[in-house]
Amino acid sequence: MLSIELAAVVALLAIPAWQPDLDGRRFLRLVVVLWGTTAFGAIHTMAEYLVMVKFSDANWDCPPGTGYLTVAVITISPILTAIMTLRTPHRSGDEPHQDHHSGSLILA
Repeated sequence: MLSIELAAVVALLAIPAWQPDLDGRRFLRLVVVLWGTTAFGAIHTMAEYLVMVKFSDANWDCPPGTGYLTVAVITISPILTAIMTLRTPHRSGDEPHQDHHSGSLILA
């Protein structure tokens, strides 16, 4: 049941170790992606249950509103990931300029 969260923690530790040039913005994007990926895991489900029990006076097995936070996280995570990906600062020295014939293997 906890394998999803365990895999996310391992990924959160392994990816920065594997790619030491990971800057803060890309690390934040990694955290958001892992947050959305593990939204249906056991720890997130238990945390959501406890939050919804605090908001509800109903004495049910599953309090009203359980599942809303999971849906919100699964919805917000890809939106934030897309925003952070599209708004990355472009550095002028990253990519060398090439004209349209420089990479061609076919000689005319």
